[in-house]
Amino acid sequence: MDPVSQHIGRFSSALANGLTFTPQDLHPSTGCATSGKLTMSISERDRRDIFNGFESTHGEEFANTIMELLPNQPADQLVTRTDMHAFGTELRGEMAELRGELKGEMGELRGEMAELRGEVRGDIARLDAKIVALGGELRGDVKSEIAKLRVDTHRLILGGIAANAITLVGVLVA
Repeated sequence: MDPVSQHIGRFSSALANGLTFTPQDLHPSTGCATSGKLTMSISERDRRDIFNGFESTHGEEFANTIMELLPNQPADQLVTRTDMHAFGTELRGEMAELRGELKGEMGELRGEMAELRGEVRGDIARLDAKIVALGGELRGDVKSEIAKLRVDTHRLILGGIAANAITLVGVLVA
C-alpha cells in the first residue's frame, strides 16, 4: 500500500471512530513534528495527492468535503492560539498605555477646569462688587435728583401761591 493510501486509511479510521487527528495524519509530506505542530505548509501538489487518494477510496463528494476542511493557505499564514495570545497581550498593553495617557490628560483637563472655575468665580465676584457699587451710586444720584425736584416743586408751588395772593390782593384793593 502506498504512503498516501496509508494516511487516508488512518484518517478514515479516525473519522469513522469519532477520533481526533493531527495534520501529520493527513499526508507524509506535511513536515509535521512529533508534537503535532505544523512546521511546513502543504503544497498544491500535496493537496491534489490527498484529494485524489480520498476520491479514489471514498468518492468525490467526500474528498471535496475533506479538502474544504483543510486550510488552503500556508500554515505560516494561519493564526495560532499562541499568536492570538501574544496579540491579546500586546493589545492589552497598548490599551493600558492609552488608559494611562487618557487618565493623565483627564487630570490635566480637571486642573484646567478648576483653574477656569476659579477665574470665573473671581470675575463673578468682581462683577457683583461693581453692580453693588453702581447700584449705590445710582441710588445716591436718584435721591439727589428727587431732593432737587422737591425743592423746585416747593418753589413753584410757593411762587404760584404768592402770585395768586398778589392777584387776590390786587383784585380786592381795586
